[in-house]
Amino acid sequence: MADTTAEFKPGGNLWGYTFGDFAYKGNADNLNRGGSNQYTGMLPNANAFQFRRIYLGYNYNISQKFSAEFLLAAEDDFNSGSVTEGPNGTSIGDLTQGGKFAPYVKLANLRWKNIFKKL
Repeated sequence: MADTTAEFKPGGNLWGYTFGDFAYKGNADNLNRGGSNQYTGMLPNANAFQFRRIYLGYNYNISQKFSAEFLLAAEDDFNSGSVTEGPNGTSIGDLTQGGKFAPYVKLANLRWKNIFKKL
């Protein structure tokens, strides 16, 4: 009978994805009823493109029992409740004081597969 198990070769893959918004404000509310909407401060007839989330990850299979994962993230987490005042009184989410994304390590882990025998 032929051996059906394939020889293991260590390897990994680089991956990523992004979400973004495009906004066009055709008119403005003169009574400023926008509240904490992130586009309230836009001038009439203005448009903007903004990244909402950027992920860059790497997965690596070290052996048949061990794998590693790393994820670098940059997120405009406006709706998380962590709103602060930015330049010119504009509201910003998880951004730097200058309104720029600050990439950070969202996760880094090592996985040990099949640590327990199946019962």
